[in-house]
Amino acid sequence: MEFRILGPLEIVRDGEPLVLRAAKHRSLLAVLVLHANEVVSYERMFDELWGERPPATARTTLQVYVSGLRKALGPDRIVSHARGYLLHAEREEVDAARFQRLVAEAREQVKVGADEEAAERFRHALALWRGPALADVALESFARNEAERLDELRVAALEEQIECRLRLGREGDMIGELEALVGQHPLHERFRAQLMLALYRQGRQADALEAYRDARRTLVDGLGIEPGPELRELNHKILEQDPALAPALARPLPSGTVTLLATDVEGSTELLQELGPRYADLLRAAFTLHGGREVDSQGESFLYAFTRASEAALAAVEAQRALADQAWPEGRRCGCGWGSTPASRPWSETALSVWTCTGSLGSAPPGTAARSSSRGRRASSSRSSPEGSPCATSAPIA
Repeated sequence: MEFRILGPLEIVRDGEPLVLRAAKHRSLLAVLVLHANEVVSYERMFDELWGERPPATARTTLQVYVSGLRKALGPDRIVSHARGYLLHAEREEVDAARFQRLVAEAREQVKVGADEEAAERFRHALALWRGPALADVALESFARNEAERLDELRVAALEEQIECRLRLGREGDMIGELEALVGQHPLHERFRAQLMLALYRQGRQADALEAYRDARRTLVDGLGIEPGPELRELNHKILEQDPALAPALARPLPSGTVTLLATDVEGSTELLQELGPRYADLLRAAFTLHGGREVDSQGESFLYAFTRASEAALAAVEAQRALADQAWPEGRRCGCGWGSTPASRPWSETALSVWTCTGSLGSAPPGTAARSSSRGRRASSSRSSPEGSPCATSAPIA
């Protein structure tokens, strides 16, 4: 079962939405989900359902509402306590809990300089949102404040994801998104600053300065205040064309003799939809842990470069273990395998290829290394494989 509160309240059981039409039932469930696995006191529920003037029959009416929820959710979901009620829910059953877990993981990636992986986790976290938290539920002050806190966490995650993408030099595809965010949050100075920086890095200095003037007009007219020191300082640096505004150089790809590790999924289009972002997260985490640098990715296929063949082998083993430990949809298995994957297998398997190449990947466009290596000689230890099934090869880059 899934409890979705990052947007309109939704309950999904076995892939099908569970309809709760009564407004009080929805309000009560929202409060219980916000405090999943915690006892919510009777007094708190009275306040959320009726405000400062609960009816004389509030306790009895509440019991009727809880009985209705138990019929819909199952008898064991809501437990009675002396002080109130508790909703049992696994952490991954509540979208807000999944969101906060992914954001925490992204922040850990930022701490170790893995902006690519951090941006991806932020993306998965933000994809859980369908609108303002509990937008269609009538709540009193306490629960509404908690819903608004979730909205603030979403904005913070958006800010941090954009910072990751700016550090990766991806401002070219962010300007439209940032303009929309400034329109939605006109008093939010950090989005304004990010838009100014993106415009400047795209050679649009005049537009960046105009974005500052627009921010100043909005703040002065709306709040009677000047922009904050960070926004003013950024405007000054743009005027001076400060070299510090140039994007930081990304950690270079390995050069010289490198090992490339590639993955693919047999029957990938449909399978990838079933596996979801967890598949990519597991592979990226395993490859990054052992020093891999992402060269290219297309859907479910990844190409990573390693300075040593031993690192690539360790990364492959790590990925194999991580994938094998997961419970995939409909009993599927997913793992890293060397060489080809026979079509007769009753389960889908991630095929993995490794090349050892000599040359520089830093100046090559994505995918070049893989295409170059495929022109080289096949290693004597590699197995033959059906067309389209990768196998281990060794070749120099021309």
